[in-house]
Amino acid sequence: MLDPGFIPEKGTLIVLMGIHNIEEVQSVILTKRRGDEKVAIVENASTPKQRVITGTLIDLSRMVKEGHISSPSIIIIGDVVSLSFNSY
Repeated sequence: MLDPGFIPEKGTLIVLMGIHNIEEVQSVILTKRRGDEKVAIVENASTPKQRVITGTLIDLSRMVKEGHISSPSIIIIGDVVSLSFNSY
């Protein structure tokens, strides 16, 4: 179980290993964060198979399910998502 006490109310939040429990992760984060906050899911980061999906926190579970996101994936929450996710 994810402890809401460890969720910061502002700033960048990174979630590792959260895809398989995405509904719980989303629910707990929404106790501390706004639903309209920007979210990016980075699947297979730094590989030729890298894929980035962006949206809002309120849509996080739906994004994972509809995008068929699997591990390894990183969830990034906050204003930093507005920056570019170019591959180098």
